[in-house]
Amino acid sequence: MLLLNFIRLVSSFHSRKLPNPNIITKLGILGIRIAQEYSSRFDVIDIEKCIYLSGFQTSDTEKEDRHLLTLLPKKSPLLSQMEYYDNDSYSYSDINYLFKGCLKNGIEITIKAVNENAKKNFTKKVISLEKELRFFSWFYPGFNRKYKTVEIMENLKKVTEQKLNLNNEIKSTELLKDYLSQYSDYKGFARLRFPSIYAYLTSDIMLVSKYTYGTYFYQMLENRRLSYKDVLEVIRIQLFFILKIGTFHNNLHMGNIILGSDGYIYFQDCNVLSSVKDETRTNLFKLLSAISKYNYSEIPNILNNMAEIKINPEKMNILTIEINNIFKNSKGSYLQKDSMSKNIMRSFKTGMKYGMVFNNEIYPVVKSFIYLENMALKVKPKTYFAEDISKILTEISLYH
Repeated sequence: MLLLNFIRLVSSFHSRKLPNPNIITKLGILGIRIAQEYSSRFDVIDIEKCIYLSGFQTSDTEKEDRHLLTLLPKKSPLLSQMEYYDNDSYSYSDINYLFKGCLKNGIEITIKAVNENAKKNFTKKVISLEKELRFFSWFYPGFNRKYKTVEIMENLKKVTEQKLNLNNEIKSTELLKDYLSQYSDYKGFARLRFPSIYAYLTSDIMLVSKYTYGTYFYQMLENRRLSYKDVLEVIRIQLFFILKIGTFHNNLHMGNIILGSDGYIYFQDCNVLSSVKDETRTNLFKLLSAISKYNYSEIPNILNNMAEIKINPEKMNILTIEINNIFKNSKGSYLQKDSMSKNIMRSFKTGMKYGMVFNNEIYPVVKSFIYLENMALKVKPKTYFAEDISKILTEISLYH
């Protein structure tokens, strides 16, 4: 049944209509994770469907009513160190529950606790589906070639192992903090903060951090209090991590960003990071610069330089014509009418059509850019986004 539902889901990616959300939610958290994996795979599915799938987040999917005491180990040292705690969670994400408490020294904390039963069940589903797909692909290799199912599931399994062990969140958060310290003179980092984690109280199933007073971006959007200024702050921060540092938060959507009551912007759930090679990072900067400055004639050469397998001059001439067609109405258009992330995916996809081959490291970058652009679109749809990006890129280029 698991394999059958997966086949139905993936096959729906190539229907004329957008995928039925019921097919995705029927697979629960696994279905949403699969949707997220495919949301940047413009090499496999239609670009409009990529954008659609990027909107799926786990939120309350498969949520169970669980209390703190049922999730903590019986002999957890945390219990003896708390002055008080809330037994009911204040938030939920995937299979993690967030509780508020206070240590005896007066520090208020967030306790992220894993539902171990849900963790085991989800892991079993991932392993089982991966095995079934390998067997299925042996009999129907065309299905795997068309949808890259084995590759997608291998990546999903890898990300799952990282996400479900909360010790990884310590390592990733500390690494990002190191970069924040290393580039502390970059003015774009002035408002950035990460959770203060108490490693000595943390394990693979429980993470303790200082409680952050503030509001999630998605909550501010719902209440029409999210400002475009704050969205641009997040965009400039994330682009600096991608284009200057080369290591970045893999899943930076509005449910992982808090505007603190102290005015700082907090990146949450930093348990999975992605990275790009220096050459790719440099070419991505050139690509975004060319698009944001309307220098569309430079795009084919940038793509060819980025490609692991390049194409000949004859194909480059044809590619140039198609790239010009992609961007023919872009100059001077505001975001609601012209999506930069869609045009980027169209450009890569056109290059692939003529024989270019790119490293898979570009897909997390594309997913991140979709999330960033989506924030801007929901807050200020009539902004001239290319010009906003151009200003940020100029600032990054001037940083030494």
